Amino acid sequence: MNVRRWVGRLLAGEFIAMASTQIRGASNAKAQKGLGWTPRYASWRQGFTAMMRR
Repeated sequence: MNVRRWVGRLLAGEFIAMASTQIRGASNAKAQKGLGWTPRYASWRQGFTAMMRR
């Protein structure tokens, strides 16, 4: 779903609007390889769903 930035700013605030449109993604590959770390959730969508159920 695409939402105009100004609508996102109204609904979620400036930081979330900026993070959703300007901040680059990150990789956890180094932690997975070097530390044997695995994420708690397979995807960010699953993590969001679990967080919202708390």
